[in-house]
Amino acid sequence: MKMKLLCVCAGLALAAAPCLAAGPSWDGTWKLNVAKSKMTGDTFTIEAKGNMMHSSNGVLSFDFACDGKSYTTIANYTMTCTGSPAAGYDYVDKAGDKVTSKFHRALSADGNTLTDHGTEIRPDGTKVEFTEVSKRQSGTSGLVGKWMNVKTQAAANSFTVQTKGDSIKVYSPEYKTTVEGKMDGSQLAVTGPTVPPGVTESFKQEGANKLHYVVQYKGKAMSEGIQTLSADGKSCVDEEWTAGKPNEKQTYFFERQ
Repeated sequence: MKMKLLCVCAGLALAAAPCLAAGPSWDGTWKLNVAKSKMTGDTFTIEAKGNMMHSSNGVLSFDFACDGKSYTTIANYTMTCTGSPAAGYDYVDKAGDKVTSKFHRALSADGNTLTDHGTEIRPDGTKVEFTEVSKRQSGTSGLVGKWMNVKTQAAANSFTVQTKGDSIKVYSPEYKTTVEGKMDGSQLAVTGPTVPPGVTESFKQEGANKLHYVVQYKGKAMSEGIQTLSADGKSCVDEEWTAGKPNEKQTYFFERQ
């Protein structure tokens, strides 16, 4: 749950597609090694907006209130929040009419730590628990302020890769997402049951063992990164960041299966 915007990231999961480039050495199945990855350091803000609140990670922003009503986060994604600072907050995220996650957000007694614990419901039917801890960077009380993710516990994802010449196809069995096309920097449609309409991704090689990618939503860059294949072809490192925030990189370590 790295984007921190209430599991909208599940629909953009292909942003962290592992280790893609031309050539058979990249083909096969790759699985995330959670223990060797650094999935922290990204920030988000919550601001007061009248009787509402405004949440943003710099590229994805939306207004909401913890009043039990559904609020649009992006495209066909909605979020419902209930609760209070004392009791904590309960969130339900949906893509269309399908629940993608449920989690409880607790604020520490001193108001400086947010802990989210919940369940992600993936399109393949699996349910996985996740926990995120965020530390306050600004603000003095409640949810309002700037927050940094300092701890993430989540289940591993896997992807399969097929290349042919300068073309590629990537499939995620957990999220049932697919992206396919030329690795020439052009934006390719990302499809899947919970992918927001309008999401695209581009791939472009930077040397024999590096690939730069950019994820966009309706032409606006959402995230980007660089993947580097190891010399022995058994692993690769994916450095990813929210668009415009390269100082908040997360590092994902993938291993060939």
